[in-house]
Parts: sequence; structure tokens; C-alpha cells
Amino acid sequence: MSKSVALVGGESLLGADLRDHLAPLKPEVRVTLVGSDESPLLTGEGGEAMVMTGVDEESLAGAAVVVLAGSAASSRRAFEILEKRRQPVTIIDATAALEEMPDARIRAPQVEPRNVPYSRIQVVAHPGAILLARLMVAARNVKSAVAVILAPASERGRPGVDELQQQTVQLLGFHAIETSVFGQQAAFNLLAGVLDGAERLIERHTASLLGPFAKPLPSIRLIQAPVMHGYSACLWLDGIGDLDRDGIDLWPEQAPTPVGVAGESGISIGAIERDRNHPSAVWMWAVADQFRLSAANVVQLVRAAL
Repeated sequence: MSKSVALVGGESLLGADLRDHLAPLKPEVRVTLVGSDESPLLTGEGGEAMVMTGVDEESLAGAAVVVLAGSAASSRRAFEILEKRRQPVTIIDATAALEEMPDARIRAPQVEPRNVPYSRIQVVAHPGAILLARLMVAARNVKSAVAVILAPASERGRPGVDELQQQTVQLLGFHAIETSVFGQQAAFNLLAGVLDGAERLIERHTASLLGPFAKPLPSIRLIQAPVMHGYSACLWLDGIGDLDRDGIDLWPEQAPTPVGVAGESGISIGAIERDRNHPSAVWMWAVADQFRLSAANVVQLVRAAL
């Protein structure tokens, strides 16, 4: 089988990070950029024009690995094409669109144990779940946990980022705001109960990742925050004895921020303090660039599949 990777959704926010992470595989591996639509796409980032083919049989033909990083619709369309062709291929789904398929397996190499059985459809865990599971696995003897997670506007893709920017400008100019994406004011605001689907997704994926480690599942709440990129989480861990910091960056002087970790692939923690009213518990602040975190796990899966 040829060493060829097709990246569906190469124009998406995650796709941009995946292009950077897949670049070191060249020239041994041929990477084909495929847009989320059926028609070819001309895009330009960083002053460089790129042409991406549409999602069709020709764009996916011969690929040993197909990475899905665009819309859920494009992921399902690519899957239908591959099923029709009966093409032997490993599908790495970073959109969770194929999660319900019988042979799908939730994956996150940075968290899971070694020698995970092969599955043709590998669904990359939500970055919020990777963040939580990595910290829960690292925390020895933890008995229970609570996590309040702050999701960025980019949880909703480019439309979310664009609308948050528009709302900020409109509010500062005392104009009516655009609400087609968030349904209400998101800029300079915090929204609870508006990301129930993503919250349940994080909970499912966290449970799947923690299964092999017999760790308790944290109680999770997901809040929409007025930031562009980066996941942040305030965690309460009861019974923690020690923390395995392999792959975790500790900020001893100040708490990490989404801006401070932008472009980093790992998880950063800080503001670690004992709960004054519950001495066996610890408060912790954790932050990660969700696109870099997802891309790093995707590329590990790609390397293993080739």
C-alpha cells in the first residue's frame, strides 16, 4: 500500500494545524489536501495560494490513510465514498462524525496505554476529553473530580471566531450585534447550557479514555467563554497523592493562559492549591491549544497506520 495521506477539511482551523504537523512526513509520504466541499477550493493563508480538491472518488483514491478534519457532512461524504469503493484504508476521524460506526474506536495516543487493538475507523477524542483524561491518569490515587471547562469560540469553527470578532467590534461601536452563530451575546460574556452536545461528547470520550485505567469519571460542566482559541479547565481533584508530569508543563510562577500556550502541543497547568475547606482535595488550572493537541494525536495515529 502506498504511503499516501488524504486530509479532508484542509481549509478548517484544525486542518491548518494538521498541515503543519503532517509536513515533516514529506517527501516519503504524499499528502493530498481535500476541501470540505465537493467542488475544488482555492484558499490563501500566509500569502500562499493553495488549491484543494473537492471530496470525490478521485481525491481519495489510493490513500492509505484518510484524515477527516472538516465538517461532519464532509466526513460522512468521504466515508460513503470509501465504503462504495471498498478501499482498504485507515480512517482517522477528528470530527467525531463516525463515532457511532460499529468498528469505530476512540483514540488519543498521548493518553491511552500501549498496544491498543487496530481499528479501521479511529475517532480522535475531543481535545477537552484528552486534556481531562491526561490529567486524571497523571493524578495518582484520585477518588473523585470536578471540572469546569471554558470552551473557546473556535469550538464552533471559523463561523464562531468570526462572529465573536464581529460582536466585539459592534459592541464597542454601540451597534446591534450579529447572533446567527451563538444566538445571543457571546463577546464580554459567559454562556452556560449552550454547549450540551459538546459537553456530552467530552464526557463520553473521557469515559472511554479512562476505562483502561480504572479512574473515576469527572463531573463536567462546559461553559462558552469569550476567547478565540484554547481550552481552559478549573479542576477539583479529591484524594490526589502525586502528579506524573510527563508531557505536562508546570507554570510555577503564574497560571497558564490560552494566549500563553498558543502554538504548543501539550497541556499546561498552574495555580495548584489545596482546598482550604477540604484538605484532601486540590484545585488546579489547566490550559491547552485544542488544535495543536488534536493535531499531535492525529499525527501519531497517522505514523502508526503507515
